[in-house]
Amino acid sequence: MNLKLGGDELVLVDIDLRRPMIHRTFGLNAEPGICEALRGEADLNEIVQPTAIPNLSAVSAGDCDRMAIQLLGHESTASLLKELRALGEFVIVDGC
Repeated sequence: MNLKLGGDELVLVDIDLRRPMIHRTFGLNAEPGICEALRGEADLNEIVQPTAIPNLSAVSAGDCDRMAIQLLGHESTASLLKELRALGEFVIVDGC
């Protein structure tokens, strides 16, 4: 992983896979997002998107499917969130 955000960066992560809204709220790409990362189809460099708000980056939910929903309960999700946490000062997870 070569992505490194500023020390005071806030990362907002959309894990509301049934009704994702973060990409719409901030005018971001819907994909790739957390679902693609969970399935191993994208890495952090691809899913973290800057927003128009200084020091705020976001991760969209991505393209949800049954596999992504099942992977939310897997230990790899904790590992992914830990990697996201290392990017900045705060990580806020928006779930359903």
